[in-house]
Amino acid sequence: MKGKNQQRGILINMPDSLFDNDESSSQNEMDRVKGNLYSIDEVFEMIENLIIKKDFRLISEIFFYIRNKFSDNNIVLLNLYYYQALKEISSYQINNAKKFINLGISKLLYVPTLDGSLKNLLNLYYIERHRCNYLQGNYKESLDYYTNLLSDNFQELQENLKLKVYSYIGEIYYDMGLFKECLENYEKALKIAMEIKSYHGIAYILNNHAKTHKSINNVDISYESYKLSLHFSEKTKNPFIITKNLLDLGILLNSQGQVLSDQYYLQKLTEHENVIGKNQLIESIIKLLKKNADFLQEIRFEDYEELLLQENCDFQTKIIVLELYLQLLLKNMKENRFDEVFVKFQNTINELETITRNNKLYPIFIKSRLLKSKYYLIDANFQKALLVLQETIEQIKGKNLDIYIKLLETEIQKINMNTILFGKITLEALQVTSFVTQHLNEFLHYLFNFTYMVSKYS
Repeated sequence: MKGKNQQRGILINMPDSLFDNDESSSQNEMDRVKGNLYSIDEVFEMIENLIIKKDFRLISEIFFYIRNKFSDNNIVLLNLYYYQALKEISSYQINNAKKFINLGISKLLYVPTLDGSLKNLLNLYYIERHRCNYLQGNYKESLDYYTNLLSDNFQELQENLKLKVYSYIGEIYYDMGLFKECLENYEKALKIAMEIKSYHGIAYILNNHAKTHKSINNVDISYESYKLSLHFSEKTKNPFIITKNLLDLGILLNSQGQVLSDQYYLQKLTEHENVIGKNQLIESIIKLLKKNADFLQEIRFEDYEELLLQENCDFQTKIIVLELYLQLLLKNMKENRFDEVFVKFQNTINELETITRNNKLYPIFIKSRLLKSKYYLIDANFQKALLVLQETIEQIKGKNLDIYIKLLETEIQKINMNTILFGKITLEALQVTSFVTQHLNEFLHYLFNFTYMVSKYS
């Protein structure tokens, strides 16, 4: 097993075929595993890379093989439970992940003496348990644990564990709307990732760094960070990370109206055409981004609706598609297609709200509720617009999301002022005024700049 000087999460010299997406290469890797061409440590490293790649079919085959071959080896099984938990977290099956984590912890606690590698494994279990907790909205508990772990055990912790903890603290602060603290922890994580030459880690942290700067409207810094993230993604040769970076960079450029004018981006799309083509869903979204930037091409509503129905469209990708769809609907509402689009507009907001609520993605859930309130304002329904925000505040109380509550309370004050100024006005009357246009513009502003508005309260 892994010795005291070996660390998880560092890309080792795995064969390039590991990062191909075709079935024959996956079968070749499975044959190598069965042929004992890799040590068990290398197999676990392979699993970690496959989790990043999201090749869950091959991972499941490897899990099944390991369980059978090492059924009487407790040390191997203890490591296996950890990777099964990581796989469940990656597919956002958080409760399933917790089952494997709790199983691993309970068995480790019965081991009479924990050597260095098993102590490290126990720490990893606890770190991922608290990751599960904050992914389900329990921010304070996880933040307290990570902070105490670093202060009490800093010298004893392996560097890869520190990298994980600083990254996760950054994610927690991001969700809480504390972007300054978020960036401070990402910078600490990045320094460690650079020192241990973890290309996966560098690419991942730089991507989050770019996302955070985008959130606070530092577009130029965000752009450069996405480019750096893509650079290190290319070093991993991992198609999932590369396509994610290209998509994220494309969404940033889309918000600036620069998808077709940015030569660097267009060059990278051409360089990675084969990689993108292996993920038809992402390829379709990137094509829509390019189409959206070309004023000569018409985008059909069906283009987005068909994407949402694809089997491999997970909820995280659906959120991206829904927000881009809202952008298209808003454009059409402004082009005097109000009645035709209004129902689609409402249904899209409702779907975004449902997905984020069910998966406890509180920041995006709050955003969806704020957009829903704006929708009611466009419809001149002040009472419903007010009620949506009041209900949202009640739902997020006690979750350490005070900054979001301040934003919502400010919006409530604005609605109350609108009610006083405009009173009861019908939608028909409002359509000939600037009122609808004003709230359409506000909706668009919050669609793209929600986190920037949140940052003003931090």
